[in-house]
Amino acid sequence: MAFQYEGGDHVILVGEVLEFDHSEREPLAFKGGRYAFAVHKAEERAAAEAATDAANAPGASSPDFLIYQLGRIYHQLLMRMQPELDLRKLGIPEYFALHMLGTRDGRSLAELDALLSHSGVRIDNECGRKLLGLGLVSASGAAVETRLSLTAAGQRTLVELMAVAKAAGDDAESGFDPGESRLLRQFLGRLVTASDPDRT
Repeated sequence: MAFQYEGGDHVILVGEVLEFDHSEREPLAFKGGRYAFAVHKAEERAAAEAATDAANAPGASSPDFLIYQLGRIYHQLLMRMQPELDLRKLGIPEYFALHMLGTRDGRSLAELDALLSHSGVRIDNECGRKLLGLGLVSASGAAVETRLSLTAAGQRTLVELMAVAKAAGDDAESGFDPGESRLLRQFLGRLVTASDPDRT
């Protein structure tokens, strides 16, 4: 400690640096009573190149059009999964249904359909028949309220597909540092909430 000052209801301590080390990690900032990660702004040239690439994409009318950007990301990530889905004779509805059953077994087709209504994916009788035919789910209960549960084969398939989805996401985020990835998820979460038509 080099100096000490009275600062109202606290004491200000001034230290003298004797030695230091350097790390490539992002600095920790403190703002608004909370710690936060500092994120670099994209360089103007890199941002301009990215905008040009997006503008030259087939069917692109505006590279910063949010629906276009999010839609393109969604479809590009799903394209990474498509070969694995094709290999297992599954479509997107079946994959999403397996995913929902993985969070809680024993849901009906109507419940699955309602849970996924925000995504535009419909879970219908054909989807249920396909999953049953592939041996990925078992059915119980009355015909009207048939409840589906994952079989051992269904659980194994879901784990394999989730690994593929995680790898696709990790590859997409490979240019981000951990702080930027956390920020991205925070911003996307806020966008999900802000764009929800059922929000009160």
